Amino acid sequence: MSNRYDVVIIGGGIVGNTLALILANANLRVALVEALPKTQLRSLGANKRTIVLSYSSRLIFEALGFWPFLENYACPIHKIHVSDRGQYGTSKIEAHEENIPALGYVLSANAIGSIVLQHVYQHHNITVLQPAQFCSHQENVDEIVVTIRSGNEEIKLRSDLLIAADGHNSAVRKFQEIGVKKQDYQQTAIFCNLELKRSHQNTAYERFTSEGPLAILPLLKNQAAVIWTVSSEKAMKLMEMSDPIFLHSLQDHFGYRLGRFLACSERGSLPLSLITAEKQISSKVVLVGNAAHTLHPVAGQGLNLALRDVAVLAEELLHAKKHNLPLWDHQVLRNYFNHRQVDQRKVIGLTNSLVGLFSTSLLPIMLARSSGLILLDRLSGLKKTLTRTTLGFSGKVPRLACGLTVE
Repeated sequence: MSNRYDVVIIGGGIVGNTLALILANANLRVALVEALPKTQLRSLGANKRTIVLSYSSRLIFEALGFWPFLENYACPIHKIHVSDRGQYGTSKIEAHEENIPALGYVLSANAIGSIVLQHVYQHHNITVLQPAQFCSHQENVDEIVVTIRSGNEEIKLRSDLLIAADGHNSAVRKFQEIGVKKQDYQQTAIFCNLELKRSHQNTAYERFTSEGPLAILPLLKNQAAVIWTVSSEKAMKLMEMSDPIFLHSLQDHFGYRLGRFLACSERGSLPLSLITAEKQISSKVVLVGNAAHTLHPVAGQGLNLALRDVAVLAEELLHAKKHNLPLWDHQVLRNYFNHRQVDQRKVIGLTNSLVGLFSTSLLPIMLARSSGLILLDRLSGLKKTLTRTTLGFSGKVPRLACGLTVE
């Protein structure tokens, strides 16, 4: 096996795998390093955590050729209903206002991961090394040498560029000694699926409460996914409840707009923080996905932002290749970072401000945000700007998200 590649990607999750496929489709040789063995990855089928794909993410997957496979598992969102528990303000966003078939699509993380992974395994330009772990790297004048460990064997991979897609505890980021800014929300997200008595009619509900947002998202077969953000202390109590008591508490917080909740699946939980790397590019290294920024799940933006990042990164790298520039060229990486700043700042700012604004029970703020929801519903310009940001059409929009090929 040759150990010389155009790009080495550490992390075989959805983000790393998607980037690998974009680059491989353009005839770059990619080494993909994943810590989990294939058998353990298959066992992740039990992971029912739900993902909301924005419309721009659907277009990226469509351009890569596997949206038809994902569509079988995806429930389209035609309308989003935003409300503030105990207040009169509401706002509605509808797909037809943007002349698109859906505002987003709801499906399990496992469905996305499995289908993307199948395409990775089948691609002749991608070498998957697993189980293998990143150990270190050494930067030379014109290449980077990455050392990984697989079992008792150390393997050295030579490449133009190292890309870290290895999550919020990124080993590459730590080796680079890149610091992070962390804001602990002191909140935990509880997630599960519901069986509904009444049809959801492809409507997603985002209900803000004093403890955090409660999202109920449409799934196929008249089911719904719950992402309920509460204080970490309350989350422990919710996780310990029996299903009937949990359903009663959830129903009390949401109401009966969807009728009575009939049953719920096994619950999972996730502590929430905003984590941003102090640098996303460093010489011959680029951080993407949760290694670069981990967001609060409100408005479902984390994965979608990361997919737009890697789509633009691929554009810049392929442009460099076309013009015989090294992939690590400083200006190439700087162009990528500069192009992504507008979108990243808007999305991170939006999610962070929503958490702060809607996680308080102070009466003046509650009245102000209720009025704000009413204004948002009436001011079409403001509403359109917010909608386009959440759809993924803010800042430099990737060519893939415009139905164009990457050149």
